[in-house]
Amino acid sequence: MDQMKNNPNKRKIFSKILTVFTVVISLLAALLFFLGIKTRIDKSPVVLFGYSISIVVSPSMEPEINVGDLIVVKHADVNFPKVGDNVVFKSRIKGLEGEQVVHKVVEKGEDEKGIYFVTKGVNNSEKDSELVRKENFVGVEIAHSSFWGAVIGFFTRGQTFLLFLIIVVSAYVLIINVIHILAE
Repeated sequence: MDQMKNNPNKRKIFSKILTVFTVVISLLAALLFFLGIKTRIDKSPVVLFGYSISIVVSPSMEPEINVGDLIVVKHADVNFPKVGDNVVFKSRIKGLEGEQVVHKVVEKGEDEKGIYFVTKGVNNSEKDSELVRKENFVGVEIAHSSFWGAVIGFFTRGQTFLLFLIIVVSAYVLIINVIHILAE
């Protein structure tokens, strides 16, 4: 710290790096917050490069996938999934219309309407009553994470986002003040 105190150029560089870091973290937090809000309003995740993420809200896939886990979904052709894959589809059941569901494919078939899947939540005792078809098929779950689900869940709740923003700004102000005190 004595070197920084005696060298104003190092202080300026450190201050600029700290400012850039704070701005980047704040922008990422804001992006996660607004993407989370958009997802909730549209009831449809944002798709980037053929992939999307969602947070699991039902225990139907426990213990394999838990409530609050983040899932990564590959938006694929309906021909892609096989028995044993976890697929994401839009429910057509009354009361859940349009809600995305992730369940395991237990049977794959084809009839006059095309390819269909019979699915089941691993925690459910019975198969799903609705067939998954091209019209309501979204994609295949390729990864899931409890850690990232918790992180994104944190940033998509408005009150915690504001708290995080206040902490980041306060930390920035505190560090700038410490730098100025050391410079004196």
